[in-house]
Amino acid sequence: SIISNRKAMQAGIFLRFSQQFCGIAVFSTNAQTLFSKAGGNISPEASSIIFVGLLCVVNVLSAPLAEKFGRKPCYFYSLISTGILLEILAVYFFLDEFQIIDLSFMNWFPLAGLIAFVFTWIRSDSYSYV
Repeated sequence: SIISNRKAMQAGIFLRFSQQFCGIAVFSTNAQTLFSKAGGNISPEASSIIFVGLLCVVNVLSAPLAEKFGRKPCYFYSLISTGILLEILAVYFFLDEFQIIDLSFMNWFPLAGLIAFVFTWIRSDSYSYV
């Protein structure tokens, strides 16, 4: 039936669009730069290793978790939580870049924020068959 095919195509387009614009590709390729710019207590290399290691764990666990708790609710909460975390990280880097507030006491925040982002990010590949 054509209507079900159209709904499947719309779901696939939405999932691919949201995956491309969630920011994970940018974080993965620029992790060391972000961590060195933030100047945290952990070296940029170690922070990148932690970030990519957690990303691998989340990739393995996201499909079974999505099946257990439901694909649509997991994806919805993933979109909301990653969006909020990206907003918070954007504000942090904005304030840090223009030195509006002294954030030297929060050097740990970029790594913690990206770790929280990884834990709330659910791969949209897990939802290919919504």
